[in-house]
Amino acid sequence: NPGQLRVHSGGIIWRKQGGGKAVEVDKSDIVGLIWMKVPRAYQLGVRIKAGLVYKFTGFREQ
Repeated sequence: NPGQLRVHSGGIIWRKQGGGKAVEVDKSDIVGLIWMKVPRAYQLGVRIKAGLVYKFTGFREQ
């Protein structure tokens, strides 16, 4: 789903384009970040303490 990812001093927020529920990850919950190439785009993986990995796809190389 298209949306907007914001990285700020308190963590990460992703909001779906057109409104709806936001995905918020507090910086104290983040265990690691994974940057990888996927077909036709790049993906940011955000691993949290609970063992979940949020995947945000559709980034450009730069």
